[in-house]
Amino acid sequence: MAATRKYCRLLAVLFSCVVIFLTTGVRSLVHEVNSQNLDKFLSGKLFTLTFVDSPSCTRCRTLFPFFVQASQVFPNDPEIFFARTHDRKLQEKWGVTELPSLMFHMHGLGNHQYLDLDVTVDDIVDMIARLLHGNFAGLSRTYSVHVTPENFQEMIITPRQHVLLLLNDKKDTEERTNLDRVAYAFRKDDAILFASLDVSKYEKLRNERFKSRETPVLMWFQADEKDTPKRFGGVLSAELITMFVNERTGLNRDTEGGILQEAGRIPAADKLLNQYIEDVVDHVDERLVSLSSALTALKPSLEEYENEMLDYYLFVLDNIAMAGNVAILRELIRGEEEKLSEKEELSTKQRETLKRRKNVLTYMQSLVNEVKESRKKRKDDTKRKQQEETLILENPSKHDHVHTEL
Repeated sequence: MAATRKYCRLLAVLFSCVVIFLTTGVRSLVHEVNSQNLDKFLSGKLFTLTFVDSPSCTRCRTLFPFFVQASQVFPNDPEIFFARTHDRKLQEKWGVTELPSLMFHMHGLGNHQYLDLDVTVDDIVDMIARLLHGNFAGLSRTYSVHVTPENFQEMIITPRQHVLLLLNDKKDTEERTNLDRVAYAFRKDDAILFASLDVSKYEKLRNERFKSRETPVLMWFQADEKDTPKRFGGVLSAELITMFVNERTGLNRDTEGGILQEAGRIPAADKLLNQYIEDVVDHVDERLVSLSSALTALKPSLEEYENEMLDYYLFVLDNIAMAGNVAILRELIRGEEEKLSEKEELSTKQRETLKRRKNVLTYMQSLVNEVKESRKKRKDDTKRKQQEETLILENPSKHDHVHTEL
């Protein structure tokens, strides 16, 4: 194996000196391949990971920047290469059934293998380490994408996701560190992309795109308003940036990346639940239908990741309707907890989704508990009042005496 790696390393170095695929004016971290150049590109390379997509694939546009982030962990590595293809012939040859897909090749051979994992820096780097039996602990993992004039449109503007872009210079080390801390905290979320633009290298791009001429500056691109970015007005600390991201996206993480109890919940959906919760507890069919319709009406105003969670709200209501009792909530909570505790390995995003679903269920159960406790309190108060009235009727003279003393 060691001899093979040494041989492949030599071939890879020689090959990289001869063949360079240009996409950014310099050697790209992600090479463009197709059915015509694939064999030549693979030749002499120990490991190649290819992002398979299509220009019309919306999901691909969202995930590709994270693939680029993963490639940044291996700059100019002579053994590990990242590539992308839009080639339909290759997709047919590889039997690709969904986009995007990840394919890898070993030892420069044409035999492809499919990788079933989330497109995140950690998942990709950890999988490469397992496949190559390597120790990448010393590698610096970056969770923000480096922006250039050539990739600005594809990284920042095209994807339907929120973006935080730091305009920085060489002196802005503290601000870059803070952005990296926040990017790490949200590294499992593809609803937001963190990016940095080195103004000392790409001043012209900064001047063409932004009014500000100072650094550091943090720009916010709302997913549905990419043409009108807004400047972040606070101190560029990790804590304030994290709070800002939570407020704007509802992703709700702490500064270490942990999921808060609000994560996964949709404020507008929670408001509707509060309005209808007594009808949900009483299982009033027509009101349950009205609630489902009201929740569905929220969809056009939400982003894709929010709609995924809204669908879960609707799923839970359907279960309550079919069960005829809100007791099903406790069963659903136990089900999510069991999935999280199973020994079977879950992908990063599967585990995150389960945690968010549990948050939704826990919130619904808290509303149900509040209704039941309120009703019990009213019932107890009524019973106590009736008992007091009965005592007064049974002992009118004693009551009169007490009243007189008062």
